[in-house]
Amino acid sequence: MLVLSRRLAAAAAFAFASLLSLPLHAAPPQGPAYGLIVKLRTPQGREQAKAVGIAAPAADEAGAQRERLNRVLQTQAAALARIAPAGARIARPVGRAHLVQWDQPLAPEQAEQAARALAAHEDVEWVDYNVRERRLDVPNDPEYPGQWWLHPVASGRHGVPGVETAWAQPGSARPVVVAVLDTGALFDHPDLVGTWIQPGYDFVTQPVFSGDGDGRDADASDPGDAVTRTDRNANPGAFADCPIEDSSWHGTKIAGQIAARTGNGVGIAGVNGRVRILPVRVAGKCGALVQDIVDGILWAAGIEVAGVPPNPNPAKVINLSFGGPGPCSASYQDAIDAIRAKGAVLVAAAGNEGGQVSRPANCKGVVGVGALNRNGFKATYSNFGPEITISTVGGDPTGLGACGRLLGDPGLLTSANAGTGAPGAHVYDEVAGTSFAAPVVAGVISLMQSAASADLSPDQIVEGLKRSARPHVRSDDLGTCSSTNVGRCQCTTGTCGAGILDAEQAVRYALDPGSYTPPSRQVVRVDNADTAACRELTRHDGGSGDEDDGGGGGGALGWGWLAALGLAVIATAGARPRRRQPA
Repeated sequence: MLVLSRRLAAAAAFAFASLLSLPLHAAPPQGPAYGLIVKLRTPQGREQAKAVGIAAPAADEAGAQRERLNRVLQTQAAALARIAPAGARIARPVGRAHLVQWDQPLAPEQAEQAARALAAHEDVEWVDYNVRERRLDVPNDPEYPGQWWLHPVASGRHGVPGVETAWAQPGSARPVVVAVLDTGALFDHPDLVGTWIQPGYDFVTQPVFSGDGDGRDADASDPGDAVTRTDRNANPGAFADCPIEDSSWHGTKIAGQIAARTGNGVGIAGVNGRVRILPVRVAGKCGALVQDIVDGILWAAGIEVAGVPPNPNPAKVINLSFGGPGPCSASYQDAIDAIRAKGAVLVAAAGNEGGQVSRPANCKGVVGVGALNRNGFKATYSNFGPEITISTVGGDPTGLGACGRLLGDPGLLTSANAGTGAPGAHVYDEVAGTSFAAPVVAGVISLMQSAASADLSPDQIVEGLKRSARPHVRSDDLGTCSSTNVGRCQCTTGTCGAGILDAEQAVRYALDPGSYTPPSRQVVRVDNADTAACRELTRHDGGSGDEDDGGGGGGALGWGWLAALGLAVIATAGARPRRRQPA
């Protein structure tokens, strides 16, 4: 989860444990690998059979793959035995690949050596590390006046998508399903009653991390993902790299942003109050395994997953706010290619380290989302780079970066829970992070699909988001985003995607993609007392701007703060207390 929630202050020094997938010249994982995901090459004869429409049944295909992989393991047994004492075994399918496990998690060096040994076999197409991915954090509804990010674009709100004006657009109001791959659902939150497609599915395989005491089952409810000292003491090996933290209720926060019932006189409004949410639980304590995320992505789109009942309610929009550093892995790319072929699109958060875009937001065919503040500048924490498709508000708390209160905002208000371990009273939290920018985009895509006369393809969705986007804001005071200017800075199409998400224009595109013409746009310039003060602060803090633009540092982060971002899922520091209204 790419998250910057006030609840996560204790995680400020916590390192991401997941790192790179193959190719094999990449660095090994930073934490333990819970097995390796192995994909075999398709035999030439079978490729030819598929080309002429002769394909084996899925069960036969899986069985043949398992037999071939067993032969690979037998051939490489001697090499693998030198790496890990317990014999490797095939655990289960993962998409079109298989998970190979040992009795114990592999240390990073063991995982790298085992991956190299398996990849050396001529029948192996790729090998990926099964590591744990981390949360990527920072109407008449009574709290709607405080939901500034849903209000129309105006001075001081140049970064918002203008959702309120999108609601006024005509359309077919077709039913749309959005899958939320996350920590699960609080089905009884009053602002989400009637929104969930129950029971969803729980893909968390390891009982020690599940929080509900079992493995996969047809119950996507969220038992809480708190990590306690009791967990550490009972199983120090499993929880050694996990921070002590309260439950996040992250899945319910994401669902509230997308689909909180609008006009019901309760709490908040969502981007699309008519959408249905399919809860797909992929994360428990300490995050989510790649194997569980991959299977959750496939199942959410209606693709068969071994050992799991078929999904009767496939989603065309899938939101994922978990990920890790490093290039896109083959496991993710395989799954993304498969769901795109089914007409589904994955919306993924870019990450919160002020650096390169996280995976799987950096995979091909993904709608990668960066975070802006309410003024339209890059949020202090947001990752950036050419892989981002579009950017929108994600909150930018006033305690972050060299500019502090200048140009910051209070974050985004969404549905939550007061329970520190198990569920407690339902409340609302102000949150921030690319984790919370992604569901804004997912919600707008659901508005597009709902307005369209027929399903928009993944390519049409991306085209619509890009063509309808507003230009990034400019400033004489703030420099453009770069490796030496990573804080509150000016976005470009090379760093933050095609532009600023425009909900109204995206819906207009969806009504008639073939004849849509974007309106004439004027680039908005934001130069005021706050930008000037920010410029002076960052000059003294060592920030650097774009010399061609004459800009200052734009909120560049000091080295200590930047290092903490690089190591941690960070929390909002020095921000005002969380709003906790009973639901």
